[in-house]
Amino acid sequence: YSLGLSQILTKKFLASFSYETVIDEGFLRNPYRQIREVEPLVNPGDRGYRNIPESYPNTRNSEAFALRGIYSLSAQSSIRAEYKKFSDSWKVEADSFELRYAFQLGNNWLFELRAKQYQQTGAYFYEDLFDFNANGTPTYYARDKELSDFSSQQFGIGITYTIKSRYKFFNDSTVNLNWDNMNFDYEDFRDVTADGYSAGQEPLYNFDATVIRLFFSAYF
Repeated sequence: YSLGLSQILTKKFLASFSYETVIDEGFLRNPYRQIREVEPLVNPGDRGYRNIPESYPNTRNSEAFALRGIYSLSAQSSIRAEYKKFSDSWKVEADSFELRYAFQLGNNWLFELRAKQYQQTGAYFYEDLFDFNANGTPTYYARDKELSDFSSQQFGIGITYTIKSRYKFFNDSTVNLNWDNMNFDYEDFRDVTADGYSAGQEPLYNFDATVIRLFFSAYF
């Protein structure tokens, strides 16, 4: 279920609010993913843990809302800000903030600069390394890094070039180039591929990604 509301506040400022709630029911986990459970070291080369399948609840209720605002700085430029809040019945809570600045150069070029920050807390049944002997066996347990505590940052540039149409049956076309750099830092998910570390002492997992998108759009 979703609800949206937009309002023109001034000649230069447009604001909007949206709310969404989702109810999921069924088989919600990845059947191939496994958790790590502490296991005593017996033989040389033992890892100190064993892998067993995850156990998830059969339902997940979530809700999210977003506030957006677009302000016209001039006839050729604008700034947009967006804040999103997410929470669910698995105790995952997330906040994200995004800022975009767009400006037009001449009649054909449009440039956009953007930045985004995301922060999330983990699900109540997530752990990187479980110790059932010490804490007992819970009903639900997971090791999906997307259910852990993590944060991400994203910076991007977009360029759009408009090709004016010479034909009545075609509108203007565009060539679009987008470059984004993303960084993900996991606060409670460890890299088990790292050698020379005991279970639970491996370095925390993180990665960077650069995404380039080039596409052509034609309208008629």
